[in-house]
Amino acid sequence: MISSYFFISEEQNRILDATTEYICKNSLFDFQIEDIAAEAKLPIISVQQSFKCKEDILAALSIRITNRLYTVINTIFKLPLSGPERLISIFLIDLSKVYTMPFSFYLKMLLVDNSIINNITPEWLDKKNQADSILDNLISDTVRNSTDIHFRKKNHENWIDALTTGISCLFERFVQTASQSHIYNKSTSMKSISLALSTDHSLVKFAHQMINAYPWLHPLTTKGITCVSIKIHELGYR
Repeated sequence: MISSYFFISEEQNRILDATTEYICKNSLFDFQIEDIAAEAKLPIISVQQSFKCKEDILAALSIRITNRLYTVINTIFKLPLSGPERLISIFLIDLSKVYTMPFSFYLKMLLVDNSIINNITPEWLDKKNQADSILDNLISDTVRNSTDIHFRKKNHENWIDALTTGISCLFERFVQTASQSHIYNKSTSMKSISLALSTDHSLVKFAHQMINAYPWLHPLTTKGITCVSIKIHELGYR
C-alpha cells in the first residue's frame, strides 16, 4: 500500500509559514532562528523546540516540497494510464507549476551541498530521508501493482528494485535539470518560462528506453507519451 505524505505538525507548519514569509522578504541564505521567531511572533525557545538550527528549517521546507510533489504525482498515477505511462508521466511535469514557494528551486539545489546537509540534526535528516523515500515507494508500488508486466517469479523483486532505482535516479536528474534551468532564467532576467520537457527531449527519450527495457505487455509508445502529456496539461501541471 502506498504511504501517505510525510506529516508536519501544526506548530511546525506555523513556523515554516513564517520562514517562507521571511525568506520571500529577505534571503534564503541569510536568516537566523531569532529572525524566524520574530516573524512567527513566538519565543525563540518555542522555535528551537522544533528546529535546533536553521538547517533543520531548510530540511522541513524541503519536506513540504516533497509532500506537494507526492500529491501531484499520486494524482497523476490515479489517471487511467498503463504502467509505462504512469512512469513516464513524472518526467513530463512542469515543476514550476508544482513548486509553490518562490525559492523552492534554490532550496533543492542548496540541499545537495554537504556543508548544509552535515549541519542538519539527525532527527530532521532522518525525517527528510523518510519523506524522500515516499516517492520511491510510490514508484515501486506502481510497478508492483501493474497488471501489464510479467516478471519471472524468481527475479520479481530484483526487477522491481532495478526499475524503481533507475526511474528514481533519473527523476533526481530531472529535478536538478529543472532547478538549474529555473535559476539560470532568473539570473539572466528572463521571463518565467515553462520547465516542462518536450516529449522528444533526450531525458524523456532515455526514460522511454529504460521503461521499455522491462517486459511490459504493452510497451510505451511515442503516441502514449503525447497522450500522457496532454492529460497532465489538463490537470494544470504542464
